[in-house]
Amino acid sequence: MKILMANYEMENFFGGTQTWTVTMYKALRELGHEVHVEAFNPKFNTNFLYMKRMVVGVKYDVLIANGNQTMHHFQEYADKIILMSHGVLPKLEQPVAGADIILGVSEEVAANVERQGFKCDGILRNPIDRQLYAAQSNINGTLKTIVLLDRRRKFPFIEELKKEYKVIELGTPPRYDLWSALQPADLVIARGRGIYEAMSMQKNVIVSGNNSGRGGKTELMDGFVTPENFLEFRKNNCSGRNQSIQVTSYEQFKVELDKYDYAAGAINHNLIAEHNDSVLIANQLLSYL
Repeated sequence: MKILMANYEMENFFGGTQTWTVTMYKALRELGHEVHVEAFNPKFNTNFLYMKRMVVGVKYDVLIANGNQTMHHFQEYADKIILMSHGVLPKLEQPVAGADIILGVSEEVAANVERQGFKCDGILRNPIDRQLYAAQSNINGTLKTIVLLDRRRKFPFIEELKKEYKVIELGTPPRYDLWSALQPADLVIARGRGIYEAMSMQKNVIVSGNNSGRGGKTELMDGFVTPENFLEFRKNNCSGRNQSIQVTSYEQFKVELDKYDYAAGAINHNLIAEHNDSVLIANQLLSYL
């Protein structure tokens, strides 16, 4: 099958859709398909890594478009169109007419598609390349190193954290090779696909960071991930909006840190293997065609 994958931009890996595109490209090619990639915004389309770009004049069997503007721009080049919606709030993520299939990355996104008057044909979870996001060493028996990932605002309890642990602040790095930055962590505080990536690497994780810092020293979070709550947290794509716990003190946040468990690393890895493996997700996507 000839597949065209299109994203709004392929320059910075700040947004999850860039990593999503690279991950799905690799998985679909592993399944034997001819896959090309293109970006809608010509100002930000230089970082295609090893991916083959769109061939002008080729009619593709299917277009997989991230975002409505991207779909409109490339829809004439394919016989069938899959529109992926990755979020609830961004204008680019809102559903539009013209797609044959609309898929959301979570129950929250699927519900938003339905609220806009469109049918959501299914939920396609975030794919994780487990070959890249693999642990190179075991985590410590007790919590020593914390990685703060994808912080749009300064973590409100950073000074308290640094008094007890080694803390690595990654901010929002526009990088594809995030797996190397996560290797030192015992525990990762993140949201979105960063949670799944860290889990694949056998890290303990805390879903936190939605609207972080709003109202002063306040954190909005879901909390420490366990097998019992993972399937619930992912309904909102591990954004912090599932439980929306308002944390106003370090002592309150420390309750989640104290849940650290060496055994959780392997458990988290197995959860991702079962639910988010990239080839598994690619097969699920193809099943809609």
